[in-house]
Amino acid sequence: ISVWHICEADGHGFFAQRAKKRMQNSVVSALAGGANGQTERKKKQRKYKQRWGFLHIRCFQHSLLVIMSELKKKIFIEVAQTAKFLDLSVFVVGGFVRDQLLNRDYLQDFDFVVEGSGLSFAKVFSERLGESRGSLVEFSDFDTARFVFNAEKEFAGVEVEFAGARSETYQPHSRKPKVIEATLLQDLSRRDFTVNAMARQVLENGELGEIIDPLGGQNDLSAKLIKTPLDPNKTFSDDPLRMMRAARFAAQLDFFIDPTVLLAME
Repeated sequence: ISVWHICEADGHGFFAQRAKKRMQNSVVSALAGGANGQTERKKKQRKYKQRWGFLHIRCFQHSLLVIMSELKKKIFIEVAQTAKFLDLSVFVVGGFVRDQLLNRDYLQDFDFVVEGSGLSFAKVFSERLGESRGSLVEFSDFDTARFVFNAEKEFAGVEVEFAGARSETYQPHSRKPKVIEATLLQDLSRRDFTVNAMARQVLENGELGEIIDPLGGQNDLSAKLIKTPLDPNKTFSDDPLRMMRAARFAAQLDFFIDPTVLLAME
């Protein structure tokens, strides 16, 4: 049964017909009650019209979520097939995992970490999809590439970024890091905040594995806390713009900034 069949059942079927029947019955009862009955009739009409309209709104919302979920599944299947072809492990990381846990599950950009070369993985991913589906933007200095789906296609400009698992070292007065191949744990540790330092492996058929959370991101999500994986002074020294991101995330998510992070921001 498609999502649209469910919508039809909800919007025009059992629930809607029941609401309509109740409204009709209330009208008949109200007509027998004179002027007071007319007032009561109008109140009940408004009540059931609101309830009926609400069903249509809910129907649209559920339809949109199901469609987006299907599109995301297609992306994960493409990633899984590329990983199988290359015999590599790949993980979705960052905002996607965070937003899933916050029930903010919508179609967005995706960040993947590859245990291997992110650039090589992205090239194969792009070749498998073909130029008609989108274009690849390469950042060879960082073993990273971004595939941008064409706007007229079903993914409508969604961006998928692949990076090799890495650690980064920064020179004073430079925001351009030296990239070194690393483990997944080291890669998660270099990220801005613990709530963005979680991962899920992309498994066969596009399914996702258990949440990998070595730095307490789930606990900080529950506590509504913005906290850095490492000492905040080092995190902000590596990239001062992360201080702005801390303020932005706190405002967007209605979170608190950890006192040690606030102190480092000062």
